[in-house]
Amino acid sequence: MKKVAEMASYFHFRKNVKMKNGQAWGFDLIIALVIFLGGLILFYFYAINFPSTEEDVFRGLKYESELVADSLLSEGSPDNWDLNDIQQIGVVSNGKINESKLEMFYNLALSDYAKSKALFNINDDYYVYFNNPLNIGGELVSGIGMPAQNENNLVRVSRVVVYRNNIISLNVYVWN
Repeated sequence: MKKVAEMASYFHFRKNVKMKNGQAWGFDLIIALVIFLGGLILFYFYAINFPSTEEDVFRGLKYESELVADSLLSEGSPDNWDLNDIQQIGVVSNGKINESKLEMFYNLALSDYAKSKALFNINDDYYVYFNNPLNIGGELVSGIGMPAQNENNLVRVSRVVVYRNNIISLNVYVWN
């Protein structure tokens, strides 16, 4: 009887040992999984926020400034757009600046600058500057958009256009 009691005690002891080992293994797995997932999350945050080179920034700004200039020197979409149906901003008709489209662009940039950026499909700020002030709605205007302030990087693209039978320079500034 004593031997049966010793054997029962032995198996009960072995059962508790196995159970404790199983619990420790499960806890180790949870800690390892938390550490692994934490490292994975840190890696992705670092990869997403990895600082881009100045050359990449310059290329992006140059692309956006050319996008604005090319869009402005088109007829826009639809051809005779207004503020209600505009899909793409363009201020040229028959190779010359269309004064009514220019005025609508000016009013759009004043009233809803964010929408004008979205129509140009750009993320950075822009300013369209003319070498001679233009008469827009009876007011002399030298530029449209947001004048550059505290810019980190600035790119300028120049185009030549005809306004009232005079050749003028249209400069597009884009910065971040």
